[in-house]
Amino acid sequence: MTGNRIVFIDSSNFSGPSKRYAPVGTCIYCGTSTTRLGLEHVVPFGLAGNALLLPGASCKNCEAITGGNEQAVLRQMLGPLRVLLGLPTRNKKDRPVEFPLYLDKLKGGVWTPEEKLVAQTHELPGFAYLRLRRAGILDGKPASGIIDGQLEYRHLNPKEMFIPQRFKPDMKADEYRTRVGVFNPEKFGKMLAKIAHAYATAEVGFGLFRPLVTDFILGKVNTMSHWVGGDWKIPPAHPAAFQLAIENVSTGGYRYLVVNVRLFSFLELPQYHVVVGEV
Repeated sequence: MTGNRIVFIDSSNFSGPSKRYAPVGTCIYCGTSTTRLGLEHVVPFGLAGNALLLPGASCKNCEAITGGNEQAVLRQMLGPLRVLLGLPTRNKKDRPVEFPLYLDKLKGGVWTPEEKLVAQTHELPGFAYLRLRRAGILDGKPASGIIDGQLEYRHLNPKEMFIPQRFKPDMKADEYRTRVGVFNPEKFGKMLAKIAHAYATAEVGFGLFRPLVTDFILGKVNTMSHWVGGDWKIPPAHPAAFQLAIENVSTGGYRYLVVNVRLFSFLELPQYHVVVGEV
């Protein structure tokens, strides 16, 4: 991961304050400064606890939008993995111990939903993740609503044929697959953009770059792959839980501020980049 400012969040301790930035005094998403502004967790609390805190950075309206999107990602998409890893939560008593497990069967070369099961946390067969290609703006491509990427699945225990054997003792690995929860690429992309924008603001300073992803974060446009991309080749695993880095990228006569974001580095998952602004 390259960049002139790099932070690593330790995978052995997902919680615990590590850095608190100076208050911004302006909503970093809509620009208002005439209302009460709340604290922003640069990386959502449900992933990294209080690791990176940015005070006075979000108005209630924008907080409701970004918070609602984050909850969808943390609960619906990353919920089982968060429970499995023991990631931070504000409601430990409400933390689920069972999850819906969707079983698909290969029929005529097409994966077809077969059955909905219920699995306990320790039976989690794997998790979905998103691979993205390079952000379109860096290659001069026009903005579009098409997401340039691919949803993939990481199985935790191939020897179990991707599903607890108590469900399907006679299951053949090449005929069945399982899915845990749902995965919405656009919502996941918004969370990446929010992390990147907040981190750039915290490190570089509010008003020192022209923001490019705030409309996408707030749901005003759906051109995710224009701003949010990734390295198609997945880097080797890194002991850090999460990695953030900032770099300047010059292309097409423009100089962009790009934030690299890698979630769950120790699980050997992709590195993403978000073109947060124009320098």
